[in-house]
Amino acid sequence: MNNSNQILKLLNIRRDESWLVSQLFFLQFFQGAGVALFFTVANALFLEKHEIHQLPKVYMLAAGMLLIAGFIYSKLEHALPVKKLIGAVIIFMAVSVGLFRLGIFVGLPDWSLYLMAAWYYILYLLSNLEFWGLSALLFDIRQSKRLFGIISAGDIPAKFIGYFSAYLVIPFIGSVDTLYISMVSIGLSLFFWYRLMRAGKLDIHVNHHHVAAHEPPTADISVTKLIQGFFGSNLILSVAALSFVVVTASTIINFTFYAEVKERMHEHSNANLAAFIGLFLSVGRLVAVFVKLLLTGKLADALGIKGSLLITPLVLLIAIFAVTLSPSLSEDSTIILYVFGIMAVLSETLKASIQDPVFIAVMQPLRTSLRLRGHTIVKGVMDPFALAFGSIIIFVVMGVTGNGVNMHAIGYLLIGLIAVWVALIFIVDQNYLTSLVEGLSNRYVNGRDIDLTKEETRKILSEKIPTAKAGEAIYLLQLAAKLPDSHKDDLLRKGLAHTDEKVQLEAIKIVEANKLQSLLPELQILISSHPSRQILAQGIQAVCTIKHEEDVEDFSPYLDNKDLNVVKASVIGLLKNGSINAVVSAGQKLQQLRDSAGEDERAIAAEVVGALRVKSFYPSLLTLLGDKSEKVMMAAIEASGRLQSEKLVKVFVEKLQTKKLERAILDALLESGQAAVKTISAFIMDANINKDLRLKLFHLIAKTGGAHAQNVLELCIDKYPECRAEIYAALHLCRFRVQESNKEKFDDLIEKDMSFSAHLLSQIAWIQRNHENQSIESALMLEFDQAKTRLLWLFSFTYEEEKIMRAKNGFQLNKKESIANAHEIIDMVVYREIASRFNTIFEQAPVPERLALLKATEQDQPADFDALAKEVLSGSEYIYNPWTKAVVMYSMTREDIAKSTSYVRPFLSSPELLLRETSEEILKKTATPA
Repeated sequence: MNNSNQILKLLNIRRDESWLVSQLFFLQFFQGAGVALFFTVANALFLEKHEIHQLPKVYMLAAGMLLIAGFIYSKLEHALPVKKLIGAVIIFMAVSVGLFRLGIFVGLPDWSLYLMAAWYYILYLLSNLEFWGLSALLFDIRQSKRLFGIISAGDIPAKFIGYFSAYLVIPFIGSVDTLYISMVSIGLSLFFWYRLMRAGKLDIHVNHHHVAAHEPPTADISVTKLIQGFFGSNLILSVAALSFVVVTASTIINFTFYAEVKERMHEHSNANLAAFIGLFLSVGRLVAVFVKLLLTGKLADALGIKGSLLITPLVLLIAIFAVTLSPSLSEDSTIILYVFGIMAVLSETLKASIQDPVFIAVMQPLRTSLRLRGHTIVKGVMDPFALAFGSIIIFVVMGVTGNGVNMHAIGYLLIGLIAVWVALIFIVDQNYLTSLVEGLSNRYVNGRDIDLTKEETRKILSEKIPTAKAGEAIYLLQLAAKLPDSHKDDLLRKGLAHTDEKVQLEAIKIVEANKLQSLLPELQILISSHPSRQILAQGIQAVCTIKHEEDVEDFSPYLDNKDLNVVKASVIGLLKNGSINAVVSAGQKLQQLRDSAGEDERAIAAEVVGALRVKSFYPSLLTLLGDKSEKVMMAAIEASGRLQSEKLVKVFVEKLQTKKLERAILDALLESGQAAVKTISAFIMDANINKDLRLKLFHLIAKTGGAHAQNVLELCIDKYPECRAEIYAALHLCRFRVQESNKEKFDDLIEKDMSFSAHLLSQIAWIQRNHENQSIESALMLEFDQAKTRLLWLFSFTYEEEKIMRAKNGFQLNKKESIANAHEIIDMVVYREIASRFNTIFEQAPVPERLALLKATEQDQPADFDALAKEVLSGSEYIYNPWTKAVVMYSMTREDIAKSTSYVRPFLSSPELLLRETSEEILKKTATPA
């Protein structure tokens, strides 16, 4: 068992993944061995019968066949379940190899060798599509980076065995009969397909008919939109473009190698030719198997997507420079043979061991149907085009250089291709990160912006408003409010005549806000039609606000109305009117209301002052804030917030600890904005206020924003460390960013929570192994999740905030793929060393495996339950939340309590009710006889 665990650790495979990984490995192994044997035989037979300059014709033929095969596969992918599709593809591959052997037996013409040499690309395409399509459905993005190199490593030893078998076997049984071995090898992969099917791993439903939100179709369809529609996402487009360049470069390199082989071995038989090719390529596969098994997953983790993809072009560039720039190398054909042979091997090795797994992993953030579509486009469409394009380039080069292969021309051409290759890697990396973020976004943009300048648009609005439901009609009126006055009148008339009171109210408010004199007749008709009290009051207020000065006297009866809502509306409207007569009459009425013996009148006075928002009216509110009536006081508090006066804030904030008034005061403080910041700050720092109120004030001061609020909250991190999560959330709310001056402090905070998280893992591992107390384990897991949340808040202050918050949402969704995407965003956005440690601690894997990766030791774990209890309760190194402390105390036996009494007793005077009651309860156990 130990050896098995060591192997899994070496290969970066988790125990629960091992069976699935092994089945996929062997599925790929037998297919790869069969395809490799077929490739060796087909190339040897072709090169024996045809000149090297005919080889590009094979590439062109293969390109056309690949397009057809990719199209047919995409249709079958939609028509057949995954398990049937994979079985059918394997059987088809094996049968096709057998038919070629039969064809050679009955004596096919030489031209059929073109078809046979091209058929290798069909087998390779089908093998890749079914294998990678299945792998993409079975693993998430984090698993794919670790495991795709391992599961596809079956292809490398398979090809090594295939190529080396060609070297050993062909001289004895001939190249043609080796096709039997190829057919049997491909057929053996059916056994592992059957095992996966029996285990239920192939019962996967893929929704190919997902319709993303999009704009309605228009007659003007651009080329860009057509391209985006075909590829489905910018990520697939960039990966397809990169794959196109890679395959083009590989085609040119492979052709140059075979040209040199043909030139050097033109007198040898097809068996010797096949044996040489097989030996040379088998060496490359032997190297690749070690790279893929031991390094691919670790390289992808260590270097990321961009770093992993850059390895191949940079390595190839060194070899190309050697051939192109060194005169001695370019004159020695033997050295050129081996240099291009090494390049061919490196190209295939690195493509198989690093690029292909990473290419597939890159598309994992996409939804399943898009992943499969991406694989089919890349392998079934772009690769064939690249093969054809590479063939055309070879023809052009040979034509320009006199039907020969000019090493300098090929070298410079490859340098240009690699430059494009590198540029595309950076584009893929950026699109990958964008797709990760989009994969965690649940918001889609529907519809188009409405152009309000068009006559047709206004006509549609005019027809729609009278019949629309309340919510839609209000939205349309708000749009209408943005129009010039000459255009909005008709639309607002429709709103005033609407059957729903909410719509009428919105229309009245817009008329008042814009002081639309032209709509006064409609408002007066509405008032005289005996509407509801709310409509009447709002209508009177609007008319008073916008009437001409000489007409104001008409509303004096409303000031003496028995309905206080009408009185309130009249006073507000007249004071807003601004004319001398209006202000005088309304001002006198306001004083009467303020000094009235009735609490309702005094409350109305406060509401009027609040609605006007005139700071010079604050003395009236100072009087009303001291009113004995709770109703009047509440109205005065609400109004004080609207005036945004520091003098008023200082008065009403003193009542904050009166529970009945708390909600109203907090709302008023929020509405006071910057005027309340200093007062709120002083309250937060007051040690005598309760924790619940302090947390509310954190949130409140954050909403007011500003540098002062940020400074206060930053000070609170040290003053109230037990409230860090709430403080971080508040800092996020006021758009806090780490600066150079406080970077060291926040780096330390990240390090403390990272260390605490690792320590919690050790405690959880010890509980799982020794104590078997589910309550404590659950409490520690809750503590662990809170530490992760704090770290994500801290990351958002230092790194790209939007992306970190998307990752946070991904963790909260708590689905396998959303969590994997979130970890991947952290890996790409956060400083690599920190991201690696974070992902190791929090990734979904058994706790012992995570500790092993962290290199945690037994000394990191508690010696016994007494040690764990003392650490949690004392808070000497780390701060635990009250729930964890209460659970630990509740789980203690009489003996445990006796050992830890000095740690329990202080909680008898704790401000936390939960801790006080728990400590009282468990200390009774020591006083009660056994």
